[in-house]
Amino acid sequence: MIIAPIVIIFALMGGLFYNDTEEFRAAVANDKELHDSCEWKYVGKKDLDPTAKSLPLVPPVGEPYVVFKHTCK
Repeated sequence: MIIAPIVIIFALMGGLFYNDTEEFRAAVANDKELHDSCEWKYVGKKDLDPTAKSLPLVPPVGEPYVVFKHTCK
């Protein structure tokens, strides 16, 4: 009986993440069509670059940052 509410909570959280990253996922799909090779590169904790395709991490206190960037060759 307790499993149903837990499943609903995780489904809602997943739905919120999916909608929040829709623009990013569309840009990545477009890059894959235009370039031969695309990959995620580990860059360590870096300041947010508005021109790079990345999923920023936004802590409750402090500035947003990225750990991985999407790059294409």
